[in-house]
Amino acid sequence: MYFDSDDKQYSQNQILRPPRYTQLEIETLIEKLGKNILKVSDFGAGTGRLTIPLLKSGFAVTAVDVSQKSLDKLKTLANNLDLKKLEISNSFFRTQRLEYILVFFGMAKIRLV
Repeated sequence: MYFDSDDKQYSQNQILRPPRYTQLEIETLIEKLGKNILKVSDFGAGTGRLTIPLLKSGFAVTAVDVSQKSLDKLKTLANNLDLKKLEISNSFFRTQRLEYILVFFGMAKIRLV
């Protein structure tokens, strides 16, 4: 699968020490989510470029991705960082209620009430 290739995934170093433009993107995202949003679904979560910072900021995150290899790397990193509010899925939807969905290739969002 295309997204299982290591060169198509963010490394642990890129996630933990992102470049400045990614830091700004993450800061903007967290600011936009505010304090009223508690649970976020990250579609195309990959290895955790956005998921890990959201978890570190206290959000509960459902990470969804077609690449099981990426999700396995994400789960390992989250466990190593002792981040507990992570749910992993390679399919969508179960019967859960979501507050906010992220789909990145730009900031696209769907707000669920």
